[in-house]
Amino acid sequence: PLNQMTISMSVLTLKDQTQRINKALELANAFQNLGDNKAADNFSLQAICLGSHHEMKTMGDLLMMRTIKNYEQAEYWYKRAFQQGNLQAGHELVSTLIRELKNIEANQYLESLFCMGDNEAAVRLANYYQQISKYEIAEIWFRKALKRGYRKAGYELALMYENKNEMTNAIEIYEYL
Repeated sequence: PLNQMTISMSVLTLKDQTQRINKALELANAFQNLGDNKAADNFSLQAICLGSHHEMKTMGDLLMMRTIKNYEQAEYWYKRAFQQGNLQAGHELVSTLIRELKNIEANQYLESLFCMGDNEAAVRLANYYQQISKYEIAEIWFRKALKRGYRKAGYELALMYENKNEMTNAIEIYEYL
């Protein structure tokens, strides 16, 4: 059997941090393919500790795929990855927070995502406010994304108007698109 300690030391002897991260990820994949999940997790954690926001998000994903989900740990890793600029981790974090009924915190992260240029975050916020019948706030978020050229927001805004029987507003949006 392979000696994990010796292999771990070989990762740490590499001079470049990117090489260390890539080597740890390569070893994690190799052990995963061999069916040694514990060793794969150890090397994934090593890559995470070396600063790979992609691996931080992956660790959150793995925790959410388990039969018994660990929301707290997944939330931790998604937050760390998001803090390093991984927008997808931000969306996964929001989904995790919503599952935990932490809607206020989830909405704060969606606002941050929107400020970072993610228009889908505005649509998610608008859909949330639409679900709780706060249509004026939903409209504001749809319009913010639409103003940035995100056509999906326009379609969803028009659909909201249709559902409220505000056909004049719906037609106006469809014509704008």
